[in-house]
Amino acid sequence: MLRTIYIFSLTVLVLLALGTGAAFAESDSLSIVVFSPKDQENVSYETFVTGKVSDPSAQVWVVLHYMGNQSYTVQQRITVRRNGLWKLMVRGLSGGHHYELMAFANTKEKLRPGQGLDYWPKAEAKTGLIEIIGSR
Repeated sequence: MLRTIYIFSLTVLVLLALGTGAAFAESDSLSIVVFSPKDQENVSYETFVTGKVSDPSAQVWVVLHYMGNQSYTVQQRITVRRNGLWKLMVRGLSGGHHYELMAFANTKEKLRPGQGLDYWPKAEAKTGLIEIIGSR
């Protein structure tokens, strides 16, 4: 009798653990996307970068790389709305120059606005690389 109760209890615990683990894995998956600008888009001197992150509590950063040098510049702090949408104004995009940008969620290192980097930061989630061209 005790053995039957033990096996039943163990089975219930295993099923609960599997169910909880699956739900946790789905909710634990962080993703981020940039809606605009699009890859290869011509942009003005000031342009909005917009996107969405799956977890509204995530810290989102955009990093801009001017392709004429090795500097990667962290943009201003982003406020994420409750629905995960975010928006950032990027300034100083010179006409005819090519830039790369990526958005990051929950970077592994602490970033600050205006910080110069020699690399793309590591993060829990990041977008694909987007190349933009400053309009003349």
